[in-house]
Amino acid sequence: MHLGGNWEKFQPKIHMTVENIISTNLRPKDISTRIGQDHYILIFDESTTPEQAEAISLKIGQKIRQVFIGESESSLIEVKSQVGMIQKNDLNDIIFVPDESRPATLASAEASPTPEIGAAMKAQIARLLKKEEATKQGLKTKTAISINANNIQAKRKSSYEVEFVPFWNIHNEVLTGYAVTPVARRNGRAPLLEHNVLSAGAEARDFLKLDTHLLKSMIEVAAELYQNDFTSLLTTQVHFETLSCANGRSEILSIARQIPASLKSILMIEVVGIPDHTPPSTVLQRASGLNTLFRVLTIRVPRLDFPAADCVAMGATAISYKIPPKYSLSTLLQGVTRLITEAKASRLFTTFEYVPDVDIAEALKDAGAVFISGAFLGGPFDTPGNIKKLTVSQARQGPISPY
Repeated sequence: MHLGGNWEKFQPKIHMTVENIISTNLRPKDISTRIGQDHYILIFDESTTPEQAEAISLKIGQKIRQVFIGESESSLIEVKSQVGMIQKNDLNDIIFVPDESRPATLASAEASPTPEIGAAMKAQIARLLKKEEATKQGLKTKTAISINANNIQAKRKSSYEVEFVPFWNIHNEVLTGYAVTPVARRNGRAPLLEHNVLSAGAEARDFLKLDTHLLKSMIEVAAELYQNDFTSLLTTQVHFETLSCANGRSEILSIARQIPASLKSILMIEVVGIPDHTPPSTVLQRASGLNTLFRVLTIRVPRLDFPAADCVAMGATAISYKIPPKYSLSTLLQGVTRLITEAKASRLFTTFEYVPDVDIAEALKDAGAVFISGAFLGGPFDTPGNIKKLTVSQARQGPISPY
């Protein structure tokens, strides 16, 4: 996929989005890697038939067109796939051998030829294949979540509902995913969200009960929607209070370890409620292990001048900040710019939550923010929607439907 003279400018954004689509449509034992500027190689489990490989590749191509153009059958973007085999030749080189009985799908005379696999890429593919083989030998594939779920009954009996708040990759202008959020609705007043649904005298066991309920709900929803071409990301929260006791940490980790490999690429977790001036070593000890069980571990920082490097020390891959109800715009943007600069230097994604309107969201985008959430995006919704293109101009047009 090329964009003429603008290709170099948009290439990183395009690859980030395409890689997300690919990873969420592959199965646990399938692997992928990029070759050159605009090609990907998908390596399927050896039990996969050519027909199955072709069908999965076709579905990925349709998803790519749907995200970038809005139509899965659009001809404005051409996605070509070629079925073949990864083999070793007589010189022990790794090569791709096209299946000549299956011509490239959606090809055109102007489509660029598949690039040769260079030495570095051969080594990468060899490592991927070796890793896959080790996985086959050493691990048993988890085909189900062994959680006795009765979340529907639990929701009905509790004082809150589990709903879904959209978050927006404003950097790439894609509605990327949803936060699994407890919502307590009150007559004539704004609803309570997140851990605010708990009573003022809530104890550690109450935080744990809520957090385990949210985590199980996220896994179950993802497991159900994954079967229906669901490509959005899902995230949930765990409160620092839950992680502050050994039993709480143990239960959260026990549930997370049951997540099937096929879902790990779309599930994330955010640690919230960290008291100011908590030593990074304390957070690292209490959140230890979470970053290996989810696609992203996010740390919500209590203030904008919180050192991003401390989040790296905590094992995080992303950093978030909740916009307060009252703020000075100039002070906010000054702090945001500093936090984003530090986060980029530490290779952390940035998320800004409870953004009040599109104008502030656009200002955050200009400052370099990646993810945004806020009431102007709509919701909370009863069910999450799928990944979709959402530009700033579209967001300005009014209420946004995720469906």
